[in-house]
Amino acid sequence: MSSYNEELIKLTNKFMRDTRKKAYTAREVATWAIDKGLWDLRIEKLIGLCAEEFARAYKEERFTDPQGRRVRRRHVRKIEKDGEQIALWEDFDNISCEDYELSLLQRRKQIVGECIQLNTDKDSFNENRKPNRQIELSYDFTQDIAEHEIMRTGERASSIEPLQLSSQSPVVEQQSTSQPVLSRP
Repeated sequence: MSSYNEELIKLTNKFMRDTRKKAYTAREVATWAIDKGLWDLRIEKLIGLCAEEFARAYKEERFTDPQGRRVRRRHVRKIEKDGEQIALWEDFDNISCEDYELSLLQRRKQIVGECIQLNTDKDSFNENRKPNRQIELSYDFTQDIAEHEIMRTGERASSIEPLQLSSQSPVVEQQSTSQPVLSRP
């Protein structure tokens, strides 16, 4: 975890101690931290927050393709430039097939990373909290995708095939599953 994130976690723990709250929103913690003068808005943070808002808007922008599907307009891929990892965004109509494949594969790897963390969290809860019934989760999304296609088209998808990794793809070994899309100040 970055030192900036560690600072935010420490502030959250202080918020919990000071307010005695066990459940809270990030907005409550932010308001408290700003009111107490514990979080200031340096230019690096301001740029980082602004960049996150742009990225969030990019992730939500959609268009309707000729088949009637709602498709993400902008796609991000992470690359290394001058020894630093950066996130490059491109429009669906302009991105090359190679860059688009890299973007999709990096997004897929993020999903896998989320599933790994979800499973770790579930296992820890089951083993350490010892609930009356063990929580179980499926990580096979084939049925979820098929059900979505039925809802979208009104008919059963003939075949739902998983994303195939090309042996020539410049893929996944290039990034850790835990790296965020955008770095913070």
